[in-house]
Amino acid sequence: MLRSIGLQKFDNCHSELVVTNRKIYIMKIFDFLMGIKKDLRDLAIGVSLVGAGITGCENSNSNSPLESLETPKSHLVEMIIRHEGLRTVSYDDSLGVRTIGVGHNLEREDSRREIEGFGLNYDRVYSGKQAITREQAYALMRNDLEIAKSDARKYVGNSFDELPIPAQDVIEDMAFNLGYSRLSGFKKLRKELIECDFLGAANEMKDSKWYNQVGNRSKELVKIMKSCEKD
Repeated sequence: MLRSIGLQKFDNCHSELVVTNRKIYIMKIFDFLMGIKKDLRDLAIGVSLVGAGITGCENSNSNSPLESLETPKSHLVEMIIRHEGLRTVSYDDSLGVRTIGVGHNLEREDSRREIEGFGLNYDRVYSGKQAITREQAYALMRNDLEIAKSDARKYVGNSFDELPIPAQDVIEDMAFNLGYSRLSGFKKLRKELIECDFLGAANEMKDSKWYNQVGNRSKELVKIMKSCEKD
């Protein structure tokens, strides 16, 4: 009798051990798969950056571009970098605005604070006598992108979230390029967006001085806006 009870307890313990081991095994598989998911996500963003001609880090101790630019809209990041380019020495853009990094406006009020926050001499950076690193360019872009997203939302208003993602990307790209002051001058474009008339919006983009000032950038953005029109 005692032997029978002992065997039963042994069987029960053995069964519980098997179940526990299975749970541990399943959890290990789950963690492994989540790791693969993260790697694929980072790889997708990395491919976008490589496609834009941006690779590597100058300082292995600095935050990587993947960390500083990680965003659900990786296509937007890639597109802006491709449109703006990346320069570590200041230059005058097509409108004569002093610029550095990924389209960062050195004449903006807060630019001196941002540049000096890197421990750099703003006047030397502005004049082109001192360069910034790629990591610093990415950091400037991250801040500028947040401003552009805020400006785009402010420009369109409450209807912004109702726009298709590609249309949101277009307006955020334009906000990054123009700033809120100039973007807000596109009053008819805003009206077409609120009415979800994307062909009309594309036509308003074409019927502007901006369209001829930024070359292929405007042509691509107009094409994306047209694609938002439902058949």
